[in-house]
Amino acid sequence: MTNEAEAGAVERQPYPQFMPKNELTAAMGRRLRAAREAAGKTIKEMCELLGTEDKPISINAYRKYESGAISMRSEMLIAAAAHLGCDPADLIVTTDQPN
Repeated sequence: MTNEAEAGAVERQPYPQFMPKNELTAAMGRRLRAAREAAGKTIKEMCELLGTEDKPISINAYRKYESGAISMRSEMLIAAAAHLGCDPADLIVTTDQPN
């Protein structure tokens, strides 16, 4: 016989498995590169578009974003998406599976 607490209990679902940070950064980098290539932009052009006179972005730093070695700040990610003609979520949300 079940008691009222058990009868009204909601079945708990397991939490979804989240991608570890390094895999998420790598997936974001792959999506950033794919979006850049689809937009027909070079790495140098992206550096010029995203950098400022006070804070230039080196080609090596940008390559690290695309390789997933480092993650891009949210402000820069939003700006990159605008220059690439896509939604920032397109660069973040991924269905990529970890390698």
